[in-house]
Amino acid sequence: MKRIVCLTLLICLVNAPTQLQAGKRLSNKLKSTRVGRAFGKLAQTERFSRILDKRLRTSFETARELQKQHPQHIDFLGEPIRRVRRAKDMPTHRVYADKPFLTTRRQTANYMAAKSNRAYLKESKHVLEWIKQLKNHLPQMQKAARQTADLQAENFIPWLTEQIPARTTTLFVGEMHGFKEIHQSVEMLLISLHEQNPNREIILFTEFLPKDFQWSEDVRPSSLALPVYAPIWQQAARKGIPVIGLEEEVSFYDFCDVEGIDPQGNVKVISQWAHLEGMRIRNESWTDTLTAYRKKYPHALFVVYTGAAHSSYYFPYSLSTALHNERPFVLTLYPDKYFKLNGRGLIGQMVAATHEEPLEALTKHIMFKQAVLQFKDPELSRLAGFDVRLKIPINLEQHAEEKGF
Repeated sequence: MKRIVCLTLLICLVNAPTQLQAGKRLSNKLKSTRVGRAFGKLAQTERFSRILDKRLRTSFETARELQKQHPQHIDFLGEPIRRVRRAKDMPTHRVYADKPFLTTRRQTANYMAAKSNRAYLKESKHVLEWIKQLKNHLPQMQKAARQTADLQAENFIPWLTEQIPARTTTLFVGEMHGFKEIHQSVEMLLISLHEQNPNREIILFTEFLPKDFQWSEDVRPSSLALPVYAPIWQQAARKGIPVIGLEEEVSFYDFCDVEGIDPQGNVKVISQWAHLEGMRIRNESWTDTLTAYRKKYPHALFVVYTGAAHSSYYFPYSLSTALHNERPFVLTLYPDKYFKLNGRGLIGQMVAATHEEPLEALTKHIMFKQAVLQFKDPELSRLAGFDVRLKIPINLEQHAEEKGF
């Protein structure tokens, strides 16, 4: 029996290299087939996906630690992104033309989110320096606030158009989204601009329409993704002001969400195009579009209507600072009051509150709570984020009814 076992073992040892070579030949043969190549590609995709998942987790943890150190100072940068939700709802994975290694929607979404967290770390340094400069200039800013005209709501727009220098080439109108009264103020602004500039071409660009989409009276408002803005486009058309969209379709029709964590630890679900990396991509695209149109219309007054975070001077990747050859004037429109969620999740309640825009929230100074705020000194306006800020009176009862609160 021992002899037989030894003989069998000897045969196996002799034949082992041959069997190993045969296995390698079979493996190489499989790899050369369509099925084998597909299997290898799938394994590589899964391995790369795990790497991106890990990068998102580690970048979130680092950004979250920084957020805990400065919970109020960098709050307006948004939140660190913990995870991606609904990546399958992305229209495409081809967000980055120079990143062909991103082959799935989830890979692209995770890559974007991790980049956003790293941008959070980088931009927070700029924010902390900006806050330092802001505090150093508070006496001058308070003096400017006292010198700002004390106006009633019905006089906001006529006064505003008189403050816009004739040399302005681009008027940035940044809003806080979701308020009918703000939309109505934009309509009145377009009327007033047309009256003030009867011989100058005015073109309205907006994030609320797809890129290069041009509004015409043939368009049915109900066919728009954001029909609430249709009265503004209609008003512009009546004044002969062309309306041109800015938003790339890849972001305009993307329903992928991400989970951000606020300083109190609450989960905030936002579009992946609202975090820092999404904002960077969008603003760079809009900058390219505006630059191209400027070559066609060198003397026109451009009105760029977006959310305030896209154009305020101090925000990362701001349009107002990216367009170097323009002479900008930044107007921001905020509600004077709004509903905020008091509490968490299902037990939270919507309660009325006075709204604080970033300058107020950071300084907590009573002088900046007034309805109209203007900074004529360019250094102060860059620190404040705007040349003029208006707090538009909101009818909260009507607003609650419209929003279903």
